Amino acid sequence: MRTVICHLSFVICPLSFVICHLSFVICHLSFVICPLSFVICPLSFVLCHLSFVICHLSFVICHL
Repeated sequence: MRTVICHLSFVICPLSFVICHLSFVICHLSFVICPLSFVICPLSFVLCHLSFVICHLSFVICHL
């Protein structure tokens, strides 16, 4: 099980960077459609934060 999580961490972590980058781009674009930015931007930060938490957890589990 741990080896699966270790392999997954190498997929999850680069994906978290992609998710964060995309969420910031979406947030930036949502400022064009102003009312939506107040919903989209906090959600994008939450999504970004969650992806890093998952990445971090996978490394922690991997190195236990």
